Amino acid sequence: MTPIAIGFIVRATGSFGWALGLISLFAIIAVLCYTFLLGEVKRIEIGDEQRGDERRGLDDAQRSGHAAAQDPADGTRV
Repeated sequence: MTPIAIGFIVRATGSFGWALGLISLFAIIAVLCYTFLLGEVKRIEIGDEQRGDERRGLDDAQRSGHAAAQDPADGTRV
């Protein structure tokens, strides 16, 4: 919406002054919404049991992304 509004304003006025005013107004509205509408922000702690890694049978190496390669024939680690 903003680029379209800026295009109309610049075409009508021939200046970016009013367009900058519009962007400033949008920024003020965003700050007010963040301040009054968002509410309290809390950190969410996720433990291993909540992730479900154990239920999928993943060990620590696989969870960290450093899993050893497995031989597809018998499933042993290479």
